[in-house]
Amino acid sequence: MNPPLKPRSPYGEGRRRQYVDVTRDGKTRKEIRIVGSLTRSATTVDPPSRSGLTGLAGDAAPPPGLPAPVANLLTPAHLYPSQLIELPTGAVPDPNLVTDVANRRWGAKPAGGLWTATRTGATTSTWTEWRENEQYGHHGQANPWVMHLPDDGVHVLRIDTAADLQTLVDHFGVNSDDDQPRIDYEALAATGVHGIWLTDAGQAATRFPEGDGPDLYGWDMECTVWFGLPDGTTFTPAT
Repeated sequence: MNPPLKPRSPYGEGRRRQYVDVTRDGKTRKEIRIVGSLTRSATTVDPPSRSGLTGLAGDAAPPPGLPAPVANLLTPAHLYPSQLIELPTGAVPDPNLVTDVANRRWGAKPAGGLWTATRTGATTSTWTEWRENEQYGHHGQANPWVMHLPDDGVHVLRIDTAADLQTLVDHFGVNSDDDQPRIDYEALAATGVHGIWLTDAGQAATRFPEGDGPDLYGWDMECTVWFGLPDGTTFTPAT
């Protein structure tokens, strides 16, 4: 007899809602998080958008001046998932979407850049999942677009563990006004790196890390911040 079929998660294959204890300002409360790996779901949703990912780490030389420990975080093609971006209705993606990245005096996220979210369905992403589950207000109508990367010359750093984040801070670190070690995004962007991908596992590991290590509290979901678009990057409407 065949085993019963498992119900498919509405959040993507292998993804599920889970209540977790979150402590802020000495108070602990339950919050909903979407957990579980989504790399398989993201890479199988849109095979055409994956066809141009042969030029990531392992296939192209890292940017000059990138220390070896940081270069080791460059993303192999088979690990980098398809990305979506939401734009206001009527807007069309172009290179001007990426503004100069800048360090913030407070918090772990940079100002500027361009943010994309990992694709979890035809027109959904980790951003749309998070927004729905957190009941985050979204102003105005927006349309999703699929990012298509060129065949080579793409340099995306992957944060998959707390140790990965520590490596970036060790080589490209700066103290913020809250006296916390943070990524020096401006210095990192100056090397020619195109962006940073925070994986599902990396988000969990760096949101509330153990000890006094750096954190990425506020990134909230699997996503990528882009410092610049690789030459040849294109976008198509998600359908």
